[in-house]
Amino acid sequence: MSSRTIRAADFCGPDDGPVESANRVAAEVMKAPDEAETVIVAMDGVSGASSSFFNVIFHELAARLGAEAVLKRVVFTGLGKTQTMIATRSREAVLGR
Repeated sequence: MSSRTIRAADFCGPDDGPVESANRVAAEVMKAPDEAETVIVAMDGVSGASSSFFNVIFHELAARLGAEAVLKRVVFTGLGKTQTMIATRSREAVLGR
């Protein structure tokens, strides 16, 4: 199994809004080769990621990869309890589950 890890903090500036940061993270996920079975988005060092942040990521990735591919290939790690809840709700709202 191959995987690629992306550190979300590398694409989230302190003065950037959630949409701008999320677009950069999504663009970086899209750079992962098709052969990469899993793309891990490490959220360590990113605090306060909002539903807007996750909505944009899921929407952008689903538009380019398809919802099924996002569900199978994209994994978020390093989320706290609240961020996990927000990410889960965003995933369900955008991807339908």
